Amino acid sequence: LKAEAGVAGFYEDGTFDGTGLFLFKNEFGMTARASKYLGMKGTLVVQYPDFSLSVGSLYFDYLLLDKIYISGGKKPVNWGYILLFSDLSLFDFSIQKNWLEETEYVPTNILSDSEDMISLHIQIPVWTGAISGVVLYPIESARDIPSMKDLSFAGSFELTMLSTAVNLFGRRNPVEDNVLSQNTGYNPSVFGIELKRSVIGFDVYGQTVVGIHDVHVMDTPAGYDSIITTAGLYRLWDGKLKIGFNFEYQHEYNPQSTVLHTHRTALLGGLSGFGPRRGMKIGFLWRHKYVVDEGDLSLGLTVSNVLPHANWKVGMEMAYGAPFRPVPKFTLATSVVLVLDY
Repeated sequence: LKAEAGVAGFYEDGTFDGTGLFLFKNEFGMTARASKYLGMKGTLVVQYPDFSLSVGSLYFDYLLLDKIYISGGKKPVNWGYILLFSDLSLFDFSIQKNWLEETEYVPTNILSDSEDMISLHIQIPVWTGAISGVVLYPIESARDIPSMKDLSFAGSFELTMLSTAVNLFGRRNPVEDNVLSQNTGYNPSVFGIELKRSVIGFDVYGQTVVGIHDVHVMDTPAGYDSIITTAGLYRLWDGKLKIGFNFEYQHEYNPQSTVLHTHRTALLGGLSGFGPRRGMKIGFLWRHKYVVDEGDLSLGLTVSNVLPHANWKVGMEMAYGAPFRPVPKFTLATSVVLVLDY
C-alpha cells in the first residue's frame, strides 16, 4: 500500500499557481506454487484518483525438462541494457515521440508494452546465454479469437563472450490492417544489437535499434523508419554511503522526417545513506534535446521515516528552452508518502 499527499507550486510566464495532490495505490498479490515446475502469480491493483480496479498481472510459469522456462499470461517482460532512455516515467516528454505514436512501445525496450498484452514467453539456455521468444496479443483487440494478424513476435539471442554480453533481438509487429494498427497507425518492425561489459568497475553499454519502413527498399534510406543508437555509462559505489551516476547519449536518424538527426543526453545521479539513521537521499536528473535546445533539470530530497511508516519528499524542476522563453518554468513540490507492506 502506498499513499501520498502534498502540495505543488508552478511559476510560468510571470505568474504563480499552486495545487494539492493525493495519490493512493494498493496492490494485492497472490502466489501459488505446486512444485518447482509450476507456479502462478497475480496482482490486483486499486488506485486513486481515477478509482480504477485492474488486474496488474496474472500469469503462470513452468519449468520444462529442468531447463526450458515457459511463462504465459498478463505480465511485463523487459528486454534491453538501456536504463534511462527506456524509462517512460523519465522520458515521456521527448523520447522518440514519432515512434511511440506509431508503436506504443519504446524502441530501446521493444517489449515495454507487454504489460498491456497477453504474452507467451519461452527461454532456452544455450552455451553461455539463452534464446528467448515472445508472442504478444493485445488485450484490447476487438477479435474474440486471436488471429495471426493481431500477434506480435519477438526474439532474442543473448550470450557472453570475452566478458562482454551481446544481445541480438528483433520484433515483428502485426500487419497494417489489423485492429492494433488501425488504432495506432503504422507499426514498424525492428531489429537491433546491444553490448555491455564492465571496465574497472564501470558498466559500459550500447545499443542500436533499426525500425524497418519498407523491406523492399532497404538498400535506400526509404527502407528505414529510424535508426536509434544509445550509449551509456553507469557506476555505483556501494558502502555506508551509496553514490552513483548514470549517463546516456542517444542519436536518432529519421530518413522519413525533415529533421534527419536528433541528439539527446541524460544524466542521473544520487547519494543515499546519510543524515539521521542514514535515512536521507538526494538526487538529480538532467535531460537535454540538442536540436531544439530544450530540456529540464530536477532535484530531489527524500527523508525516510520522519514519522512511523512515513517518508518526506521535496523536489524542484526547472524546464527551459523555446516553450519557456524568456523565463524557465519552475515547479516546486513537497509531499508525505505512507508505505505499508503486508
